[in-house]
Amino acid sequence: MQNQIQLIAMDMDGTLLAPNPAHITEYTAQVLKQAQERGIFLTLATGRLIDDASFFLKDAGLDMGIIGLNGGCQTDRAFGEVKASFHLSLEVSQALYSLFVDKNLTFGIFCDQELYVHHADTLHPVSDHVWGTYMTRSGSRVQFYRNIFHDSILDHVSKFVVLDPCGENFLPALKNVILQQFPDLSISASWVDNIEINPPDVDKGKALSLMASHLGVPMSSVMAIGDNVNDEAMLRAAGVSVAMGNATSPVLQMCDFRTLPHTQDGVAAAVMSLALGIPQEGVIPLLR
Repeated sequence: MQNQIQLIAMDMDGTLLAPNPAHITEYTAQVLKQAQERGIFLTLATGRLIDDASFFLKDAGLDMGIIGLNGGCQTDRAFGEVKASFHLSLEVSQALYSLFVDKNLTFGIFCDQELYVHHADTLHPVSDHVWGTYMTRSGSRVQFYRNIFHDSILDHVSKFVVLDPCGENFLPALKNVILQQFPDLSISASWVDNIEINPPDVDKGKALSLMASHLGVPMSSVMAIGDNVNDEAMLRAAGVSVAMGNATSPVLQMCDFRTLPHTQDGVAAAVMSLALGIPQEGVIPLLR
């Protein structure tokens, strides 16, 4: 196995990041550096903005490619120039914006380096950290707007995120409404309280395939590690798929291997065992 893996793609929340507060542990960073020293390419594959993800790499002393916004944009290094970017049509963006405002929903509009947040309850807005950990950190290039809307943002939308902060369970019905009008949109989720809406044929799997092609790496030599719905496309695309120990049931059912949870350096265990050839307890094959 260790001679086959040439590119490793990792989700962040619930996968690479240890929680409370979210961070890349020193041990996991050391293992990832060891993989890079072996000539293995690494990339984050996240729903986060490029700069938000980049700060986690900076703090851990790492650098690698980033697939951001669920495949909506891509760069070859932390804080790098966006090399590929995909946007919803203006017609779709306008329709979704009007739908969400009319329903008085809490939602975010994500562009390459812009984020607009609409709070349904302006007196009790959700925390900024729901949208990203480092939106306003010094050095960030992200323009962050809270309930200050300007029409031009709808010209270059990579992703909408709708929240259900009070647990009202309206998201499945909303997803159906959206797909009835725009059946080709890519709709996923990164947690139980959201849906994430990307352009047609834009997902982590497509972006990972594009990156692998650019690097000259066959998909059979790509390993992907994830835990939730928005990881499923890249797990299907990769030659080796790894579910975190805390992954959802559908992710566990579709993957080749299971590793430890994100609270126990599960990414490091998977990389050590499957890419570096040093078997680790907790990394086991799954029947598919």
